[in-house]
Amino acid sequence: RMAKQQDNKEISIPDLLKEVTPGFGIEGPLGGQYLHFNGDWIWTNNGEVGCIIFRPESIPEMYGSVDSKRLAHFIARAPKPDNIIFHQHEKNDANWLKVKSGRALIDLKWIEDSGAVMPDAPGRWKNVPKDFAKAIGFVAHCCASHITRPWLTCVHILNEFFVESSDGMRVIRYEFESGLKGVNTLIPRNVAFLLESTGVTKIALKEDSVWFKTKKDTIIFCPLVAGKYPDIDPIIKRDPKATKFTLPFEVEAKDGVIKLEDALDRARVFEGEEEELQIVLEVNDGQILIEAEDGVGKYREVIRLKDTPKDLSVRTQMNAQHLLDLVKHQKSVECELTADRMWMQTNEWELVSVVEIPKGVEIPKG
Repeated sequence: RMAKQQDNKEISIPDLLKEVTPGFGIEGPLGGQYLHFNGDWIWTNNGEVGCIIFRPESIPEMYGSVDSKRLAHFIARAPKPDNIIFHQHEKNDANWLKVKSGRALIDLKWIEDSGAVMPDAPGRWKNVPKDFAKAIGFVAHCCASHITRPWLTCVHILNEFFVESSDGMRVIRYEFESGLKGVNTLIPRNVAFLLESTGVTKIALKEDSVWFKTKKDTIIFCPLVAGKYPDIDPIIKRDPKATKFTLPFEVEAKDGVIKLEDALDRARVFEGEEEELQIVLEVNDGQILIEAEDGVGKYREVIRLKDTPKDLSVRTQMNAQHLLDLVKHQKSVECELTADRMWMQTNEWELVSVVEIPKGVEIPKG
């Protein structure tokens, strides 16, 4: 049967486990071992990110811990996902949790005292701006993936109406209409992607952690990241002598409409399992060239542009997902180009993206 959350929204047991899954990482790079039952709450924490959810009526009130990976694996494949029964029992002088769905069941050892203590939630929450979830996931694609400079692996939330990120070669800043007064913190990129997918609505800070609340009242928290984020204002600042042009994302052609989104999607066949795809973007002689390659092959597509200066020439490397997100939400992007940087700005999103042009590439004056 269906279980009810605090807000009386119907939610199935499999959906419930999906809500809390990021805390123990049945999917993705995050680890974790136990799912903890604490009366009215179910929670988990792997040190990088934690999740707390309100216990639905269909799960009995219990206190203890159980192996999270095996439980989630079973529930995700339950033959009757709308009829899952939990039952505690003793066997061989030990406590067990039996979970049954139709003809299938799983019996897991129940740990009454795992030593895990559920952290106290903050007392005061702040509403996040309307586009916060979408924006924080968008800028996370620009974070560094290595940990030599830990703060660059994070999204910077700045109370002056911004979220921003950089990997040392690119920077991106998203501007909100309303700010988060008193919030100035760093969020790891994996947590940022998680917040984007869950639809975060509120934020709160504690001395050692930052907390978020989602539309479904799931609570997500992570430790504060030490370090001071670099000042990117000098990089964002425009150059009045820059060459200005518009990069359209949808172009009329003899064989129909060519969408840059489709071209980027075709290039993603070269995306690795662990590394995000980097594409070469070249604008030259009124056309755009997209290239992607790995050790076994190469993708190449040329699209002729409209209303682009014939003498404009630029060749740079960009994160494919970063550009794809721009393409999905915009019809075009306004660009400004100098010998070493390219600014990309959209009015609807109120963001500025700056890409460093590799040395050795000659850029004629527009």
